Amino acid sequence: MFSLVSNIIFETNENKDTTYQNFWDKAKVVFRGKFIALNAHKRKQERSKINTLTSQLKELEKGHDDNGGFVE
Repeated sequence: MFSLVSNIIFETNENKDTTYQNFWDKAKVVFRGKFIALNAHKRKQERSKINTLTSQLKELEKGHDDNGGFVE
């Protein structure tokens, strides 16, 4: 990931007098965007897994009567 960030930063650096602080500020922006995207993807996967398990549980509950036995 660092090589990707450094490539983006150095490719956009047309002014050779740019300070390291500017490089760091650009890197923080890129990292922040990557982490936001990664966390959004992770949350989406977790939500999907919860929905799947919830629907499976509902299906299993349909197969039981009020006394805890299986309905045939």
